[in-house]
Amino acid sequence: MDRRESMKRVALLMGGTISATTLTFVMNSCNTPPKETVEGLFSSDEQSLISELAETIIPKTDTPGAKEAQVPEFISMMIEECYPEDFQQDFKNGLIGLNKQCQEQFKKPFAQLNEDQRSEILTAVEADAFDPDGKSADGIPHYYRTYKELAMLGFFTSETGASDSLEYLAIPGRYDGCVDMDPNQKTWAT
Repeated sequence: MDRRESMKRVALLMGGTISATTLTFVMNSCNTPPKETVEGLFSSDEQSLISELAETIIPKTDTPGAKEAQVPEFISMMIEECYPEDFQQDFKNGLIGLNKQCQEQFKKPFAQLNEDQRSEILTAVEADAFDPDGKSADGIPHYYRTYKELAMLGFFTSETGASDSLEYLAIPGRYDGCVDMDPNQKTWAT
């Protein structure tokens, strides 16, 4: 199975929650040769921000969090390998802007904020990112929408996410279109 077919199946598995923009970039990257860069797109500070942001969105509870599922690495890889350079720069600028907003409001970068401060910042970011037009103030697609999509995709398609947070059955039985679920039953991964 090639990457294009794999992404179609992942989109179907996630109930079509991958945006058309993300799916377009991923599909177009199937026709692009891999980049041969020596250094990564993100600095160590940006990579730290990506990690802390992922863990804030999908924290460790009684199930593993984003870091354990290697979501930060997945997000970095997807942005570096699947998105065009202009979007990569917009994404980086969004991350830089988030840290700038944290510095202005709390005098600390995002990675050093406590849980309440992170929640306050992300509530404002989400309100802006999921505005009906989906654009930031300068008219570019909002980086956070893509970030959150990739975080969810990375987590729920990881072995950790599929087996610990979802009900996983390696070899599913027959298909039943309408099955009652128990109140505390996990959603099916397969």
